[in-house]
Amino acid sequence: MNCSVQENLGFEIAELPADSGGDTTTPKADCDRISSNKSTDGLILVVDDESSVRTTIKAILKKAGYLVNTAEDFRSAVELIEKNDYGVVIADIILPDASGIDVLKYVRGVNEETQLITITGDPNIDTAADAVRAGAYDYITKPIRRDIFLAVIKKAAEKAKLLRDRKELEAQNLLYQKHLEKLVEQRTEQLKASELKYRTLFEYANDSIFLLDCPSGKIVDANQQAVLMTDLKWNKLSGRPFWFLDTTSHPTELKKFCKETINKGHCHLDDVHLKIKGNKVIRADLSAKVVELGDQKQVQVLVRDVTEKKMLEEKQREMEIDLVQEQKLASIGMMASGIAHNLNTPLMGIMGLSQLMIMKLGECEEIKSIIEQANKISTIAKNLMFKSRSEAEKMVVAVDINRLLREELKFLESNLDFKHNVEKDYQLHDPLPPIQAVYSDFSQSLTNIVRNALDAMYNSSTKRLTVRTHLEGDSVLIDIIDTGCGIPKKNISQLFSPFFTTKPIRGDETEGEPTGTGLGLSSAYKLLSPYGVKFDIDSKIGKGTTFTVKIPTAQATAKNKDRIEEAGIIG
Repeated sequence: MNCSVQENLGFEIAELPADSGGDTTTPKADCDRISSNKSTDGLILVVDDESSVRTTIKAILKKAGYLVNTAEDFRSAVELIEKNDYGVVIADIILPDASGIDVLKYVRGVNEETQLITITGDPNIDTAADAVRAGAYDYITKPIRRDIFLAVIKKAAEKAKLLRDRKELEAQNLLYQKHLEKLVEQRTEQLKASELKYRTLFEYANDSIFLLDCPSGKIVDANQQAVLMTDLKWNKLSGRPFWFLDTTSHPTELKKFCKETINKGHCHLDDVHLKIKGNKVIRADLSAKVVELGDQKQVQVLVRDVTEKKMLEEKQREMEIDLVQEQKLASIGMMASGIAHNLNTPLMGIMGLSQLMIMKLGECEEIKSIIEQANKISTIAKNLMFKSRSEAEKMVVAVDINRLLREELKFLESNLDFKHNVEKDYQLHDPLPPIQAVYSDFSQSLTNIVRNALDAMYNSSTKRLTVRTHLEGDSVLIDIIDTGCGIPKKNISQLFSPFFTTKPIRGDETEGEPTGTGLGLSSAYKLLSPYGVKFDIDSKIGKGTTFTVKIPTAQATAKNKDRIEEAGIIG
């Protein structure tokens, strides 16, 4: 390299390869070959009108592992920028047909992720400010230390990669968002259609209307539907305060509702529980406003029974959750089946080669051990394929409950705490009559119950899981017994309610603590009810819980068959 390059850049001549210094025959644009499948984050463009400077910088950058293109003027740089996606552009401030600032502005307009670095031998505040305004990542003055120069290039390339990755991620997120919006739109249309059906039913029904004295809140009039709803004769209804419909012993919600209506002139209350005839409780929406009837002000309250609507909405919500869970399970099943299938080929090779080694070398305990372990892996793979295939088929088949339990309990041993820290006592009565059912209905449900038992023993000093099957009359009984914390009596009646859980939700748990969604047991109840399955729970605080599942052995009743067929799971 000549003296001018050394003075301008400050790089030592020893840093250049023997064939790279002082090359004055470099063309206007010089490009490294770029593989079509290679990332362009490490692709750098050097723009300088001095051939020796371009050659020097290119040699140093290539030695550092970068792909480098060079251009001697603005026009050549533009041609390259239009063809390639550069991670970093290095430009001299002064060029024959433009300035380095022009290069920076052009690059910034083409690709916001590209990082821009300017080099100048005549630094001043104005050029630095111009470079920053043009979007330069850094501003380097000559002479340049090689280590500092490469450090700046490395950081700029890393930033370019980070921005590019973020842009790609944002693009993926946008596609995902559009997909979600489409799904939401489809679901919204379905819900609108359902809502129209509900709305039509409600419009043909008569709402209950009460007229209340202002401000006492006593009933002074009511329509026929209100009389029918309360099942009280008019002389028994008249003069009563409206809040006698409150379900609590000390009514406050309806009192507050009436008071707010009088103060504001109107009020609305959604999903209120009202006590009507025979202490029956309904869910209702209340709308009230102050009206003038003659010279008196009264409160008009419209009561709309939405009990059925709320139940349908909750059912719809549960169906949507079930759909998402089924899709997740289907994906997991496909993945599991694929893993198991792909394991078989190398296993066959291992076992075959091991047999050949025995034939050539004779009996060897080490080789026998290899074959034994390969057989174990093969068994696991076969079981995995059986499980994924069985759960994927939504058809009624003869289900062996004992085999199903053995498979599920074996797979649950992927939980290391269960595998190593829980004492297991399996008392499976053989043989049991097969159950005519969809395999996944029972595998998912029983797995959820066992997982709940394991979660209940999270903080127990003694962890023991007992799974017992036996016949009782025409039913198969499954007892799942844990030594966990136990269930309070007040919670037992709510165990099968959707979203009821005593475990923390994900994100609120302490390290290692099991979390819950409140969907495991409700899903089990929903899946097994069509088969006439009954559940019995016996729990003692601090000692544990016995969860009994009672399954009729006879084929499902005609009613249950119809329900299963409606779900589309009988082939």
